[in-house]
Amino acid sequence: MSTKRFSILSIDDEEISQSIVEEFLKNEPYEVSFASSGHEALTKLKDHKPDLILLDIKMPDMDGLEVCEQIKNKLHYHDIPIVFLSGLSSAEERVAGYNAGGVDYITKPYEANELLSKIKNTLLNDQLAKERNKIDVEFAHSVTDLMNSQYQLEIILNFIKDNIRVNQLDLLAKQVRQCINSMGFTSTMHFHDNNEEMTYFHDDVAHPLEASIIKDNINAGHYVSINENCLINTNNVSILYKPYLELEFNHDKTLENLKLLSLGVSIIYECIQYKLGQ
Repeated sequence: MSTKRFSILSIDDEEISQSIVEEFLKNEPYEVSFASSGHEALTKLKDHKPDLILLDIKMPDMDGLEVCEQIKNKLHYHDIPIVFLSGLSSAEERVAGYNAGGVDYITKPYEANELLSKIKNTLLNDQLAKERNKIDVEFAHSVTDLMNSQYQLEIILNFIKDNIRVNQLDLLAKQVRQCINSMGFTSTMHFHDNNEEMTYFHDDVAHPLEASIIKDNINAGHYVSINENCLINTNNVSILYKPYLELEFNHDKTLENLKLLSLGVSIIYECIQYKLGQ
């Protein structure tokens, strides 16, 4: 990371929790400010935009999920990474945190090194993601037909034909990502079998909360709707598809195409595993 002094806004209604954050960060190169409620935090954001927000879930009047949603709905603040400081111990809570816009979470109580690690990694990931996620405006305007279901089907069939003999998982993940991007989506892929698990993120930057949600829903059915995204599970591959182009498309046909793509990826993955086992 650069030598920039990052700013952090900690939002929590409990004084003891704020004191712990202050104590853990007092000797670190961060400018830390505090808010004891969601309303106070939203007011402070008008005067200063922090680089990261630490947000407690359970607060009176306005809980952390609502605060997060309000921040994400404001154009000027929506790109601030938010780390929840709370339980998030169940799959339902993690999905709620992800849907609200959180990028990670820390379960209370936590140690100083865990908090510092989460902050460092989140800030680094945010910098990398912002650099890599800049979509070429000319490209975005030139793909108005990407959501055409027949065009998508052609992309998928060509992908399967060109990659059926791929024998490296890293290469397969790269090719899948390119295919999905050309259809107007980004993705996170989770490969799993009896011997290994591997997750590939669309921007090569780890998104822990997203990864947790995928693992929580591997056995939740073939198709799982997660906010405006969709998770498609096969025997050994789970792919979270995330649309990044706001274009009109036939949802049902697109979903069928994505299911076909996931099946094709699963078959190729099984072939790779078979070759490695020979």
